[in-house]
Amino acid sequence: MSIKKGDKVRIEYVGWLEDGTVFDRADDPDEPFIFTFGTGEVIPAFEESLKDMKAGEEKDIVLEPEDAYGDPDPNLIRSVPRSQFPPEPGVEEGSMVLLTLPEGEEIPAVVCGMDEESIVLDLNHPLSGMKLRFKLTLKEIISSKKD
Repeated sequence: MSIKKGDKVRIEYVGWLEDGTVFDRADDPDEPFIFTFGTGEVIPAFEESLKDMKAGEEKDIVLEPEDAYGDPDPNLIRSVPRSQFPPEPGVEEGSMVLLTLPEGEEIPAVVCGMDEESIVLDLNHPLSGMKLRFKLTLKEIISSKKD
């Protein structure tokens, strides 16, 4: 059976960077990663690589930056007045902070500079500009409808 839009799929994977650093994994059989195929829950190129797989099949894939989180956008580096930050002793260059948008959504940002007046934040995805490698195993296809 091949995967169709709306099917739930259960996969295991390990993702690592070119230097061998593991950045994400879902390979514990007791905590499966399940998502609905074709609904945009995962990176489109990651999802596309599963399209022709059968249950039990393994695959190694490489996603170029443009197929993953894109290249860093210099417009997403912003200087924020220090007064807009709570006085936290842990904020230092290289640290990650969570920003809360007016709608309540939180987004991560990396502190890439600071002085007495402002903090410079990089709002690009932390994996932007990076080539991502994955080892995937399609464990199960849970059909959304009868064939």
